[in-house]
Amino acid sequence: MRSLLSPAALGAEAERTYNIGDIEDCTLLRSLTNDVYEVSAAGGRYVLKVYGHGWRSAEEVGWEVDLIAHLSRKGLAVEPAVVRADGSYVGTLAAPEGDRPVALFGFAEGAKPSAPSSPLYYEFGRFVGRMHTASADYSSTHPRVAFDVAGSVEDSLQAVLPLLSEREDREFVASLLNRAHERVAELASAGLSWGVCHGDVTLDNLNVTGDGRIVLYDFDSAGPGWQAGDLYGVATWRIHGEPKYWDAFLSGYQETGELTPAGLEALPWFVPIHELDNVRWHLTDWLRLRGSHSLDNGYLTAQIAALRRWQAEVLTPNAAP
Repeated sequence: MRSLLSPAALGAEAERTYNIGDIEDCTLLRSLTNDVYEVSAAGGRYVLKVYGHGWRSAEEVGWEVDLIAHLSRKGLAVEPAVVRADGSYVGTLAAPEGDRPVALFGFAEGAKPSAPSSPLYYEFGRFVGRMHTASADYSSTHPRVAFDVAGSVEDSLQAVLPLLSEREDREFVASLLNRAHERVAELASAGLSWGVCHGDVTLDNLNVTGDGRIVLYDFDSAGPGWQAGDLYGVATWRIHGEPKYWDAFLSGYQETGELTPAGLEALPWFVPIHELDNVRWHLTDWLRLRGSHSLDNGYLTAQIAALRRWQAEVLTPNAAP
């Protein structure tokens, strides 16, 4: 299904391919959809990303690299790709399972936040708003697949419904997803903003510097889509015990970006669409990559319970958008 490439071999490849000096060390940081390595060289610290075969083509990675470069030119704290010795930014490795794109990025300055806080989420909101605004004039000669709401809903229903033993749960999930799809489709013509989305707006994908600046990374899930939906991960704080984090994030976002009235109304409906797409991924790709031991037996039950709470507490006629 997939190979795990030798850090020593990749270090030698990086030393040959990039003008970054002698490689001092190459260490595997994470292995999942993509394999991510930390590379230390005379010129500094880097992240070498080897994309999974069949996940992204070299052309699609080119879109991601172009986006990060565009955001960097706009003044956002991101880490652009490092140019290769041949003048390109994306290479290809011939792995046993097939070709795998590879790119080298600077190592994100700062450190992971020790804990969530309202001030952190406020600054995070400001950053995401700036990112959405700064990408309004972004274009690339490389392709990237846009987020397809209808396709996501269909895939989630096909993957999740057969795994639900209770008829009531199956009817709930089908009804919720279909209603969410309908509401987003209705609001799409009422002023939803379409543009570049990061695709994984969570604290997992940022560092904070000593002076409090946010550095965002991991644009692997980025692509064109409804930008209101890009905020869904933070919006779930509304039922996860600390709604003040969402309030702080939204306040910051509105200072640098624009969430239209249609976007505010649509956002709660994006949550079940994206959450169930994430459930589908965990029950298919995650298990394939990590094995059946990686999810506890209560995973699906807990996810359905959270969606029921979202419906009861947020998706009601009197709920504030």
